Amino acid sequence: MLKYVLCQDRYIEILGTLPFFYIPDKTRYLHYDNLGSIDTITDGQGNIVERMAYTAFGERRKGDWRVSDPLLPIILALTNRGFTGHEHIDEMGLIHMNGRAYDPQIGRFLSADPYIQAPYNTQSYNRYSYAMNNPLKYTDPDGYRSLALIAATITKAIVVNVTNIFVQMAIAYAVTYSVTYIETGSAKAAQSAGLSAALFMGIGGLIPNSKNN
Repeated sequence: MLKYVLCQDRYIEILGTLPFFYIPDKTRYLHYDNLGSIDTITDGQGNIVERMAYTAFGERRKGDWRVSDPLLPIILALTNRGFTGHEHIDEMGLIHMNGRAYDPQIGRFLSADPYIQAPYNTQSYNRYSYAMNNPLKYTDPDGYRSLALIAATITKAIVVNVTNIFVQMAIAYAVTYSVTYIETGSAKAAQSAGLSAALFMGIGGLIPNSKNN
């Protein structure tokens, strides 16, 4: 039987069996970074029980950022969730991203994306690439479309006739927050993504003015 606890807007497993050992009835809290990747696991008293880290494209490595022994994640990991919250298939070195399987060692999916996300962006034409080849900025929640790109496309369509930079920033925040929350269910991740989108919208809006001056 599995038990779950609601933590940071997400349900997390706190009791279950793992491939090589058994975790008794203890609470474990998962902590996420700005991309939604699990980077720290703590117990009920707030003590760190495991640190997790990944390369830019999602391959597991030790919490001290050294390259990990391929067998260690299988033996030691307290959860099979990791990079951007997706399920790691550690025995095969792959990540299950819902729609498609992904190989973080080469930064490519094992099957082609049926969608061309942005016809005017040449990065879209490689249907095996991950998150427009920009994993530090974008995520791919379902294995098909980049989450940030969806929000950016919607925002661009709305602000095309808006000239006030603060209104543009508010729109960028609202759209990105909504899209991120719908996809991840995490208010914290949505807020972080929304603030980043608003900030970059503001910076982008100031560049033309600086050139004119």
